[in-house]
Amino acid sequence: MLETSWITLSSEYVPADDSREITAIVELRSKDGQKRADYFDSSRLVADVRLDNQPLPAPPMVRRGPGVFTFHARVPAGHGGSTVSFGALFDGAYIVRPKSLLVATDAWNARYASRGVGGCASFGENPSDPMNGWMVAAVFLAMVTIRRRR
Repeated sequence: MLETSWITLSSEYVPADDSREITAIVELRSKDGQKRADYFDSSRLVADVRLDNQPLPAPPMVRRGPGVFTFHARVPAGHGGSTVSFGALFDGAYIVRPKSLLVATDAWNARYASRGVGGCASFGENPSDPMNGWMVAAVFLAMVTIRRRR
C-alpha cells in the first residue's frame, strides 16, 4: 500500500516561531489502488513526525472518512533551519512516503536559505570563490582607466 497511499501537508514550510500547526491528510488505498483502505483497528495507524530525524510525540490520527485520516503537528520554536518529516505508520511500517518541510520564518526562506558569511548574509554565490576577487579587480581597473582618460 506504500505505492498507492499518500500524504499531503497544509503548508510549504514549518513556521520557526511555533505560530501555526501543520495539518497532514493521509489517504490509505488498497494494494491495487482502486479502493480506500478502511475498517481496521485505528490503533494500527500512527502518525510519525520527526524533527531532524528525531521522533516527536505522535499526534492523534482522526478518521475523516473512508480511508482518509488527518493529524496536526506543531514544532516548538527555536528550530529554524531544521527539517521536519511527516509520515504515517501502519503496524510499525511506513504506509505512506514521508514528506519533509524546512523550518523557516517564511516560504521564501524555506526555498532560498541564506547563510551568514563574515559579517553579512550571502545569497547564492560563494564569497570564497576566486572569481569574485577577479571581478573586484576588473571593476577597480576599469575605474582607474576611466579616471586617467579624463
